Order: sequence, then C-alpha cells, then structure tokens
Amino acid sequence: DLRWADLPIRAMISAILALGELHPCDLRITGFAGALEGMNGNWGFAGETPSGVDGAAHVVYAMGDNYRVRYGSHGPEFNLSSPGWHVLVENSTGNFTETAVANCTTAACRNATELSSIGSQPWATVDGAATLDIGCCPSTPSKCASCDDDVCGAKNLVQCLEASVSGCCDAAAWVDEGRCVCRDQNPTCLPYQGSVVV
Repeated sequence: DLRWADLPIRAMISAILALGELHPCDLRITGFAGALEGMNGNWGFAGETPSGVDGAAHVVYAMGDNYRVRYGSHGPEFNLSSPGWHVLVENSTGNFTETAVANCTTAACRNATELSSIGSQPWATVDGAATLDIGCCPSTPSKCASCDDDVCGAKNLVQCLEASVSGCCDAAAWVDEGRCVCRDQNPTCLPYQGSVVV
C-alpha cells in the first residue's frame, strides 16, 4: 500500500505547481466491468511524480477524490514483478493508504510516461482480466487556448488585472510568480454518458 505521506516532497510540489499549466490531456477510460464499472469515464490530470522505479516523471490521473492512476511498482494484490500503471483506490481507513484494483504491465504500459496514446491494453483487475480503452477524453477547447504567455507576461499588475476581467490573462499568478500569465488553457472534457461516474 502506498502512503501519501511517503510521497517525495518534490512530487507533491510538482503536482501543486502543475495546476493551471498546460498538461497532457485528461483521459477517457472505458472497459471496466463488474464492481469496477463505476470507474469508466473521465480521469483528470492530477500532476506528475517520479516513479521511483526508473526515475522518470510520470503523469498521475484522478477520478474524484478516491481514485488514482499512477505508474510504479504498487499492488501486492497482483504480486507484481515488473513496474507498470496501476488504478489505486484510497482506503476508507483515513490513513491515506491505497489499494491497487487494476494494473497494466504490458510493454506499452511500462514504456509510457502518460497514458493518452496507449489505446486498448489488457489489464489485470480484481474482477479478472479486462481490456481497457484509454485515450484523450472528447472535449471542448478552452476559450483561452490561444492565449500567449509572452503577451500576458509583458503586462504590469494593473494591466494584468484589467486583462483578467475581460480576457485570458490571470492576475492571481502575480502572488506566486510575480508576473501575469495565461488563464487555464486546457480543454474541458465532455461529460461521460456511458455509465454512472462515481
């Protein structure tokens, strides 16, 4: 079981800093069945973390507050001998531990630093084998997709505040970064209609 408290500080900081930045697409994952059927749907970008296995940064995805997809050697439930991607459910004990309910250790999964392009892959789940289809979620583009960080960054605080009201510049970043930046440029996933999303 992974304990959130054991995550490296660098990983936590990376996840926090990634909020609002342009990131890999959010995912649409389908193919879960049985007790896991409620996990079909949209999984959002939740930051990056070094895997600890190969030292590379890997994207972390989340659905709601309790479900994560992360790369690593998690999952004693599956007696893993090689790293891969794992669907983790936060345990209800309140001690920030997670249990793996699915994993993929195919070559495509082992070699991916993010999952948007792996397509259909076999996964082992607590309900047996499943083929999960994974790709970018169907989405609508952000109204700020064409925002230019250099244009926003050239504004002083007053100009940035004005552009924040009517445009795509974001003055809130002034506190952290000391400059004006573009508002969220990431597309928004269309709602998943296939089954109930928990």
